[in-house]
Amino acid sequence: MDLDFGGEPESPQDGRRLRGRATHDKMVNACRTLMRRGVMRPTAPDVASISGVATRTVFTHFKDIRSLYAQAIEEPELMAALLDRLPADRSELFRVMLLRDNTPLATN
Repeated sequence: MDLDFGGEPESPQDGRRLRGRATHDKMVNACRTLMRRGVMRPTAPDVASISGVATRTVFTHFKDIRSLYAQAIEEPELMAALLDRLPADRSELFRVMLLRDNTPLATN
């Protein structure tokens, strides 16, 4: 990500914004890592542990865990990998896709 601040020194607020974005990206990447390892619904504490932040930080950056999942599965390669792991009827894919619409998931 290229940010141009017009050659002026970076203000403390700009540094906080950049660090916040880096933390956000670390959490999305941690969620993706867990999903690639077969954890279809990573927990906030697991994502926080891998990304090196407090669990509370996850919920500072994301409205809820579903918002984190939605961003994580936007990566085409991850979506393809998840599709390969699903049963032939792809029922779990539909459950994951519902996360994007904030539709409540049915319990089994």
